[in-house]
Amino acid sequence: MLFHHHLHFPRDEVPAWATELQIRLDLVLENMDKIMATLQDAQAAQAATDAKLSAVKADVEALLTKVSNIPSPGTLSPDQQAAVDDIVTHANKINDSLSGIDAEANPPAQPAP
Repeated sequence: MLFHHHLHFPRDEVPAWATELQIRLDLVLENMDKIMATLQDAQAAQAATDAKLSAVKADVEALLTKVSNIPSPGTLSPDQQAAVDDIVTHANKINDSLSGIDAEANPPAQPAP
């Protein structure tokens, strides 16, 4: 024989913790769209960061290829010197770009009001 028993508490007999739990759950449910939008925004920002990191990686790989093509030390021909100058220019551009990223990601602290 199976018994089904349902407890029904009048509102004033509900434990305080249950009322608090219901209030919090209602708050979560009401803000679900905002929470999901925030997650989607974070995922989009991460995808953009990944794309920019891929571009930096490609720049570094191109620079390494240029460095590997430098001839042994000695007297450089004008073409070789131009290649070395190009490497230095390329390296400086990467460094400037990374400095900009670092400055944006780590802005200086604002003085306290």
